[in-house]
Amino acid sequence: MTEFETAQLAIMNAELVNSSIGNFQSQTEIMYQQIALGHSLLFGYLLAAYFIGAALTRPQLFILNALYLILSVANVLGYIVVSLVMIELQTNLEMVKKMDTIDAATTSAFAWPTALMQILMILASLYFMWTVRKPKKE
Repeated sequence: MTEFETAQLAIMNAELVNSSIGNFQSQTEIMYQQIALGHSLLFGYLLAAYFIGAALTRPQLFILNALYLILSVANVLGYIVVSLVMIELQTNLEMVKKMDTIDAATTSAFAWPTALMQILMILASLYFMWTVRKPKKE
C-alpha cells in the first residue's frame, strides 16, 4: 500500500467517525425531544384533569383519555426506537474507533428505565384523573 492510499484510508476512516458522531448527536436531540414531548403531554393532561376533569361527560372523558393514551404510547414507542438506534450507533462507533461510551443516556441501562418511568407517569396521570372524577366521600 502506498503512502497516498494509507493517507486516503485514514481520511476515509476519520470521515466515517465524524459522520457517525453527527448521526449520534442528531439521534440524541431527537431522544430529548421525545422526552420533552412526553412531559408536555403529561402536564397538559394533568391540567385538564385538575381543572375540567370533574365536569367532563363520559363521552368527553373517553375521547380525552383515548387521545392522550394514543399520543403518549406513540411517544414512548418513538423514544424506545430512537434509543435502540442510538445504542446501535454507539456500538458501531465503538467498533470503528476504540473509544469509551460517548453518552450514558444512550446505553440500555438508561433507555429502558426511562421508558418504564414514562409508562408509570402515564398510569399515574390516569389514576389522577380517576381520583378527580371519583373523589372520596367523607
